[in-house]
Amino acid sequence: MSRVPPLAKSLADSNELAAAYLAAAPDAIVATDEFGVIVMVNRQAEHLFGYQRCELIGEPVEILVPTEHETVHRAHRTRYRAKPDVRQMGDPGSRVYGRCKSGQTVPIEVALSPVEFEGTHGVIAIIRDLTARMARQSRHELVRRSLDAVEDAVFIFDPDSLRFSYVNAGAEAQLGYSRAELLRDMTPLHVMPVYGEEMLRSHIRDLIEGQSGSIAITTEHRRRDGVDVPVEILLQCPRLDSVKKPTIVAIVRDITDRKAAEDRLRTSERSFRTAFNDAPVAMVITRVDGPNPGQIVESNEAFGQLLGWSQEQLAKMRFLDLIHPDDLGENPGAGSTMSTRSLESAEQRYRHRDGHFVWGALHTSELHAIDNVIHSLSHIVDVTRRVEAEQQRDRRERLLTTLAEIRKTTLQETSIDEVLTMILSSTCRLLNAEHAFIAIPNHEGGLTYRAMCSTLSTDESGNAVADSELIKEVLLRGQPQLVDPDSVSDAGHFLRDTPGVGPGIMVPLLASGSIEGVLVVARVTDGQLFSNEEMAIAASLGSETAVTIELARARADRRHLLLVEDRERIARDLHDLVIQRLFAAGMSLNSSLNNPNKLTERVASVVEELDTTIDVIRETIFKLTQADYSLSGEVGRVIDRYRTVGRNDVELSISGDLDGVPDNIGDHLVPTLNELLSNVERHANASRARATIEIDHMLSLTVTDDGNGIDNDKPHGFGIRNITNRAEHLGGSVNLGSGPQGAGTTVVWTVPLPSG
Repeated sequence: MSRVPPLAKSLADSNELAAAYLAAAPDAIVATDEFGVIVMVNRQAEHLFGYQRCELIGEPVEILVPTEHETVHRAHRTRYRAKPDVRQMGDPGSRVYGRCKSGQTVPIEVALSPVEFEGTHGVIAIIRDLTARMARQSRHELVRRSLDAVEDAVFIFDPDSLRFSYVNAGAEAQLGYSRAELLRDMTPLHVMPVYGEEMLRSHIRDLIEGQSGSIAITTEHRRRDGVDVPVEILLQCPRLDSVKKPTIVAIVRDITDRKAAEDRLRTSERSFRTAFNDAPVAMVITRVDGPNPGQIVESNEAFGQLLGWSQEQLAKMRFLDLIHPDDLGENPGAGSTMSTRSLESAEQRYRHRDGHFVWGALHTSELHAIDNVIHSLSHIVDVTRRVEAEQQRDRRERLLTTLAEIRKTTLQETSIDEVLTMILSSTCRLLNAEHAFIAIPNHEGGLTYRAMCSTLSTDESGNAVADSELIKEVLLRGQPQLVDPDSVSDAGHFLRDTPGVGPGIMVPLLASGSIEGVLVVARVTDGQLFSNEEMAIAASLGSETAVTIELARARADRRHLLLVEDRERIARDLHDLVIQRLFAAGMSLNSSLNNPNKLTERVASVVEELDTTIDVIRETIFKLTQADYSLSGEVGRVIDRYRTVGRNDVELSISGDLDGVPDNIGDHLVPTLNELLSNVERHANASRARATIEIDHMLSLTVTDDGNGIDNDKPHGFGIRNITNRAEHLGGSVNLGSGPQGAGTTVVWTVPLPSG
């Protein structure tokens, strides 16, 4: 029997006690023999690596080493066996990774110690799980990196010694000192040249005692290079349960850029205030949102002078209340605030204190929010003169165009009633009026209307004109008059008591030194009074009306004169050619009464003479009607009229017997020619037009011009439809196309002629 060593026997006798000690150890313990075979593990090792004791005993220790490190670990174990020594935790190389049964690796720290027992060598390894510690270190490192990433400087210092215990990278960058220099023996007082220790400790006491949760300080920090920079410091005393002694945290922000911006802002505000108050252009600041949107906050002196209000009065108004209602758009409610767009421009009218309106060019831009309320800055340039000049020019151009149309219509021998109706419609359009009349004196010494353009009924207008002493006064004096319904007397109630009739103008129609009547123009009730410029426009239209009436009278006199001349010619021809022959025939028959033998001869002679007389009468009648009803004459008069009043040259070419065309076709030919030449005159913008009439078995009318051409993609007007209907009524057709070489327009109107 071998002898058991006393120590081994003691260990064997105390096996249970040793197992209890090993199980109670806080760290994992693994023992191996000299060849790296596991001979003993404790309970913590089982928990750490996930193996049962029986799964580890007898296995090489590399079972607990990550696969990729097994070869290297065998080399380390060989070197250790050659020179075994104690290796403490914390030594270089003591931190490694272990492999669990699941294959997961865990960070561990290993302490090694060689063991010798009865000539047998082994190694005992104490293994500590670093998972929780490394997680804490990772969190701490994350906090540290986060603090270092903050641009602001962060200082932690002791409230008693004031020495820094922590500074971040922002503190190094802000002050120019290294972290080591700051943590060596520096305090906040070393970098605060204008802040005393007593004041600093007073703040610290308030924080520690809880009188203040945080304290903000604006001061200066002196950098290592001696430059003082403005800073804003926030002092706090965090309450941590794990830390018994309080510490002070200071977060310091460099406000150099902010100070510079504030200085620039103050300088800008001073400049703006000077420019705003002294600007020659009207300027106003208006609240956009918040309470009382649209309220005028401030205005300069130029704005007050523009509208005649004091700055104190304007400060009580809304900006939009100063704008003409017609310029607010279709939905004024939606415009109750100024636009928040970056820039808005508009020309509109603004109400002056005395009631009139001035034109202003508005430019609006948004200002920065003041007390969380958006404001806008508007400046208004007075453009009243320019706008009024443009309006006068436009009205003058419209007046000249209207007068030209009236004269053209008049020269086309349109009926006087149509011309007067056209004049009154143009008058209402040019003067923005609703009522227009022409009042003329009647044989009973009163007044009656000659033409009317109004929503009033005939009876209303007739009675109003007949009873108006105001119109009679204008007839008597021959002077135009502006009428305010609120100021006229009872005698002139036409513009005061007639429903729907408001301010008016009365213009005498002067022609050849006599007054033909009065042109009366009126707006609706409560309408705007007419201006002197509008009076001048009405006077021009009145003169044109007078000329039209006079021309109509002259034409009537001319027709009467022609009728008288025709009657004289007929009387002369009847006297010289007819009556004398009839008298001679009567004398011849009378002389044959006493001579029956010659009666038959005389009767035959008288019958022949009467036939000749009948021919003379027919010829006289033909001469009377030929000038007025000849188709060639009618066509010639149409051509002559457009040659006289038109803007383009008109040529006429006729092939065939035009006067032989049947009346029913001629009645359609003349108005068709007139319509086509009218279209050239009004729409083609042409310099030349040519009308060709060809008569064979068909009648063909071709009108060609060198103007703008016709767009067949657009619907044709009433005139083209009318001449088409005329052609189709006669069994013909109309063809519209381009002119020669593709320029201008060619219209061919063709109808068949009766055979035989």
